[in-house]
Amino acid sequence: MPVEFLGSDWDGTLIVDKDVGKLWKRVGFDLLKSSETPSLKRVELGITVVQLYALSLLYKRGLIGYDRVYGIYNRRVLSDAPVDVIAASIDKYIEKAVHRVDVETIRAIQNHDCKRFILSAGVDYAIRRLLERVDAAQLFSYIMANPLVASGNGSRFELRVNRNKGEILQRFAQERGYDLGRTGYAGDSEDDEPCFRMVRYPIVSRFAPESFKEKWAREGAYVIENAADFSRFLAKA
Repeated sequence: MPVEFLGSDWDGTLIVDKDVGKLWKRVGFDLLKSSETPSLKRVELGITVVQLYALSLLYKRGLIGYDRVYGIYNRRVLSDAPVDVIAASIDKYIEKAVHRVDVETIRAIQNHDCKRFILSAGVDYAIRRLLERVDAAQLFSYIMANPLVASGNGSRFELRVNRNKGEILQRFAQERGYDLGRTGYAGDSEDDEPCFRMVRYPIVSRFAPESFKEKWAREGAYVIENAADFSRFLAKA
């Protein structure tokens, strides 16, 4: 049965590592260095950036969820910073992050005739800008991620996708008429496992931890070895 609907995580799947911590640091340091940031706020930002780095390490180890990190980030970093200022800082991050995008896997997805979507706990704006930079802006019909929104005189990241990917995928498939029996989903971590259990074709990122690959290979999932092999899998599935 062909893969007619193909979904993917972003961080650790279509970009080499769980990269969102680098984005948070970029925004925090830009605000810290800004001449428009009051002195007391700079002190608070300096402390917060260090705390967020520690929390990002705990997140990467699966010990805490994005909700913990996003809450602190919104309260202490973004509450006084306008959206356009944050977007400009994210654009600086994009310049350094674009070389970590897995363009080969994206091209394999591009060459397979299906409906495509992204389901990610990452930042919507950053994902879209990175896809633009690798000439894949129109590749995915839907991107479900966490948006940057205006909030009073500042901004915040709105946490819509966290550890609820399975619920989101179920609702999304029902609303769009996607048959999960003809759907593939690529991911790299425990947050993606509810989606793996729902779709016909669970697909493990080549950047996933070896233990995660081994676990899901035993469950019958396809593990990406390289882009060419992935293309063959999509053609034969």
